[in-house]
Amino acid sequence: MGFGGSAPALQAVSKPSQIVNHISVKLRDWPPNWSRIWLIWIRYCALVIAALLIPAAYANVSDLLSRPKPASIEWFHRNASEATVISALIVESKSIYLWPQLSG
Repeated sequence: MGFGGSAPALQAVSKPSQIVNHISVKLRDWPPNWSRIWLIWIRYCALVIAALLIPAAYANVSDLLSRPKPASIEWFHRNASEATVISALIVESKSIYLWPQLSG
């Protein structure tokens, strides 16, 4: 069979402008379907990530608040002239924990 006008695929679109129009319509209709699927996939992944990270963040913050802050990271008040000790805890032969209050 040749490229005559009797081919069923070419009967619907016979002119080159109709072929270009047909392709452009197909390309115009194609991305929204895939973009909707892509958008649903991104939303699902974001929901899963949030569901995993929110409890982990809460656990880390509560863990950090329950520990004393090391003196080595206190740079802002390192040259303070005086401080008032609010509370102290002495763990014998191990450590001394202080809760200072800086003036100002």
